[in-house]
This record gives sequence, structure tokens and C-alpha cells, in this order.
Amino acid sequence: MNPNKRLGVALWLIGLVVMHLLALLLPEELTAGRWATYGFALFAFFSQLLLWLWIWRAELPPGQQFLRLPLLTVSAVYLTGQVLLCLLFALLSASVKTAVLVNALFLCAMWAMELFAAVGGRHVQKTDSRQKDHHKAL
Repeated sequence: MNPNKRLGVALWLIGLVVMHLLALLLPEELTAGRWATYGFALFAFFSQLLLWLWIWRAELPPGQQFLRLPLLTVSAVYLTGQVLLCLLFALLSASVKTAVLVNALFLCAMWAMELFAAVGGRHVQKTDSRQKDHHKAL
């Protein structure tokens, strides 16, 4: 395994453990709203891992690796934001409806951003291939 992949997996595991510790030990009592937010945070961690495995499934040329960078960036922002939401709801007392609504809206917004990043990457790749086909060497 590539050292960068090992480092990524190690950081992912450390983040998962820290999130568990903070989310489960920080609040005085675990309400249903806190459990809902905790579930969304776990989903964020495992969706991040699945995205990394999908992106790292094969060696890609540098140009295609660069096009996947927006997907990774949006995914990392989602993971960070979800952990912050988990900590916020661990500290605050909120109803289950509020917790699910806020987390679901955040999840939908991040999915839309992932979709936009994927569509943008495909468009850039298509435009790049068209430019290469029409380029004449000097």
C-alpha cells in the first residue's frame, strides 16, 4: 500500500476514534437527538472511506487524479462539518426532529456539491480531450 494511502487510513481511524470519544463522553446524557447526529457522523466517516477506496481503486494519470481532487475536498468538508455538528448537538439539548432536519439538510447540500464536482470534472475532462484532438504539434 502506498505511504499516502496508509497515512490517509491512519488519519481516518484517528478521526473516527476521536469522534467516538467526544460524541459519547462529552454529553451528560445521550438523548435521541444526539444519537441521530452520531449516526449521521458515522455515515459521514464511512462514506468518506468508500469514496477514498473508489478513487484509489487504480493508479490514474496525474490529470485524472487532479480531476478527483474536488470530490475529495467536498467530502473532507462534509466530514469535518458533520463532526462539528455532532459535537454541537452533543453539547446542546435539541429535539430529534431538529437534529435530523439539520443533519439531513447538511447531507443533501454536500451530496449536491459532490454531484456538481463530479459533473464539473467530467466536463473538464471532455473539454480537455477535445482540445488535445484539435491541437497540432509545432
